[in-house]
Amino acid sequence: MDRSRWQGEIAYLDPSRGRTGREVFSVSVHGDGSQVLRAQCEMDEDALVRECVLALDAGGLPVEAFVRTVEGGLHSGSRHYCFADEPRPRFFGTHSLINDGWLARLGEGRHPLLTCSLQANGGGVPGLFETEAVVTFVGEAELDVPAGTVACRHWRVGYGDYPPLDMWVTGPLDLLVLMTWGHLGGRYELQSLEQTK
Repeated sequence: MDRSRWQGEIAYLDPSRGRTGREVFSVSVHGDGSQVLRAQCEMDEDALVRECVLALDAGGLPVEAFVRTVEGGLHSGSRHYCFADEPRPRFFGTHSLINDGWLARLGEGRHPLLTCSLQANGGGVPGLFETEAVVTFVGEAELDVPAGTVACRHWRVGYGDYPPLDMWVTGPLDLLVLMTWGHLGGRYELQSLEQTK
């Protein structure tokens, strides 16, 4: 099969409350260079579950996406997104953390983007919202996380009126290793990562 696939899990952590959620993800890279991201995000204290699929073309531009949210055990909404018209957005945010790591692909600067939610936790009925990210490269670092010792690139990202977050990504796919965000008091650590065929 002309495809490679990465899969892993990210833990949502709080310094006082411990583990508050999780994200299970996979990223497939096909022979033509296109990529498909799949993620299930669970936030226990918000009783929020979000299912995400995002497809990028060989140039890294969004082609289509699907986002479904369940809050308090009830389906709150679903939306299928198709980005067929030119010019397509450079980035579409599904609010999965593995997708957030791909903001590093935009490079330094101020970038307009589209997202499914403007809420900090990505909740609510999925919509289509315009926002902006301010991306700054901080430097390189080697981190010890449950998934292992990983060589990373450290980026700082500001969204709209929210305070900036820090994220560390690795490898050619910019896979998220660690994110910290004081706004939610959260720390998000890569628990496992493996490459499969």
